[in-house]
Amino acid sequence: MQLYLCGWILQNRIRQGKLRLHDLPEIAKQNGFSGVEIMDRQIGTAIAEFLQVFTSKCKDGQCGIILDVSSDLTHNREEAWLGQIEYVKSMLGLADQIGTNKVRILLGGQSFSFQTLFQKFRGGDSDRRQSENRSALKNFVRKMLVNHFTVHLSHVIRRRQKAKIRNEAAKVERASLAIERILPEAEMLGIPLVIENHWGISSRPENILNIIERFGSPYLGACPDFDNFPKDVDPYNGLAQLAPKAQHVHAKSRTFDRSGEQRRINYRRCVDILKAAGYEGSIAVEYEGSGDPLEGAIQTRDLILKYWEVNP
Repeated sequence: MQLYLCGWILQNRIRQGKLRLHDLPEIAKQNGFSGVEIMDRQIGTAIAEFLQVFTSKCKDGQCGIILDVSSDLTHNREEAWLGQIEYVKSMLGLADQIGTNKVRILLGGQSFSFQTLFQKFRGGDSDRRQSENRSALKNFVRKMLVNHFTVHLSHVIRRRQKAKIRNEAAKVERASLAIERILPEAEMLGIPLVIENHWGISSRPENILNIIERFGSPYLGACPDFDNFPKDVDPYNGLAQLAPKAQHVHAKSRTFDRSGEQRRINYRRCVDILKAAGYEGSIAVEYEGSGDPLEGAIQTRDLILKYWEVNP
């Protein structure tokens, strides 16, 4: 089992100029993490030379990399659907260039999603076809989309809702057809794709499992998140369903009690579920609580190690 640090939790510091993308590998290794997980949103706002330095520092420090790709593979409109497929393929190419171990993807399928907005506004600052006012608006929206607080707020809202998905069966089929086009690229590059339970059609673990089992490829697996389940899905049952197909895991945390335990998430139970499934892969720590995000990540790291070493 290897622990990764989610670089997204430090995004506000990067945006404020207190950290740079290429500082993440050193921070991760100094604090006992085997690697760092970064998002396409972070890469989209990074200067090319910083990304090159980031890659070099990961390689020199033997720091693993996992890339998160924001995608919606359920589009009914052909042009948008094909665009998403090509975007994921392009991110696989980038992942190969920077030495990524795995690529986490999203299936999409929500009526409103941040990844859809991100794709719409991810154009570069050098796009001179837009007016100055429109460019300013795009820059503002992009900054909001890479804001840690904005994403956290969206998670809180969605977690309190039931998994209501319009045209669910059609969207699952659409996502499956997209995976059918993307997976050969991942297999050729030797980079596993991992599907996170991240709202939309992935709110239901059964949809993720059906897609994975449809292809039966060692380069397609699950990325269960401890806390990304909607109101009507039991998180422990959901984790138990996904764990046998997991190739990566997100250990989300928010609030600790005085004994160092998570208030909402039973970490011992989550770790026991993973161990019972024989899981030995990577776990990315994603702290979304108040206070110092790095200190919260370290507390979460220690909580995982505590129960990983204790017999159920």
